[in-house]
Amino acid sequence: MPQSLPTGIVSSPEIERPMKEYGKDAVERINNEIATLIPTINDDFRKLCAYVMDPDNTDPEKASRTRSILAYVAGDTFGVERDQVDEFALSVELIHNSSLILDDLPSQDNSRTRRGKDAFWVKFGESDTHLTSIGMQQLAGGLVAKVDSENNLQSNLTRFVADSIGFNGMCRGQMKDLETFGTDPEGITIEKLDQIAHDKTSKAIALGVIGVAIICKVEPEVIEILEEYCYHTGIAYQVLDDVADATNTEEQTGKTVGLDAENGKPTYIDILGEKGAHAKAKSHADKALDAIERLPRKYNPRKLQEVVDMVSDR
Repeated sequence: MPQSLPTGIVSSPEIERPMKEYGKDAVERINNEIATLIPTINDDFRKLCAYVMDPDNTDPEKASRTRSILAYVAGDTFGVERDQVDEFALSVELIHNSSLILDDLPSQDNSRTRRGKDAFWVKFGESDTHLTSIGMQQLAGGLVAKVDSENNLQSNLTRFVADSIGFNGMCRGQMKDLETFGTDPEGITIEKLDQIAHDKTSKAIALGVIGVAIICKVEPEVIEILEEYCYHTGIAYQVLDDVADATNTEEQTGKTVGLDAENGKPTYIDILGEKGAHAKAKSHADKALDAIERLPRKYNPRKLQEVVDMVSDR
């Protein structure tokens, strides 16, 4: 059973549960939300959304529910009931999965597998990939607007999400990433890769963390701390993702590996080497941990810390 927290702490006692158990429960919760959503989708798109959202996948790593788990982590950290997080966590999953099926397209990363099965475009074709992604984004937008309105957030949540996934966030990151294909690594700076990782990965991580913080109406200074935390966690994640693509097998990652080299895409490992890449990832992980140490004492940062550890152990 979770231990009670010291007096004055607003965080949920759930924070004290072991991360493996905590993550499993969070995955089960978001899978239930997905399973409830799927039957409401019309016949034309229902099986397509079920394929990509995969509500029967209960393995936290294989299901890749990190971003929605982060939404529950933020909710428990800032003291909001989980049923107030559910719909937003579902919107985060819709956004994340809609971006993945686009990333895998031949015109993008050209990956044929994802989560140990055929990539969406391989199974259903490129046209349905585009249309399903658009539909999922619209579903997510409706959920975000609903949460925004119900919590009287004056469109702050909606603006944050739009900025994170649009022309100033994930879309820009993917565009800039694609522009590096075929570029000599000597012509790419670490600063350039950091900017791409910030837009593609850090802002995706921030969706769950800062999105829920906005719902919880935390102090402005807390948002600033979380921005720093998400920035460094995202960079660490992307650096280690580059290492995994170069050194792991498809069985280990559940997706096509060696794509960076195949696409002629310069990565952190090209510029820093494997040892240097690991050192950079550790540096950013340490900075993420340093950032959340500055949270007000009423917030228990334990699970935010453990997320960084989880990223570092990939």
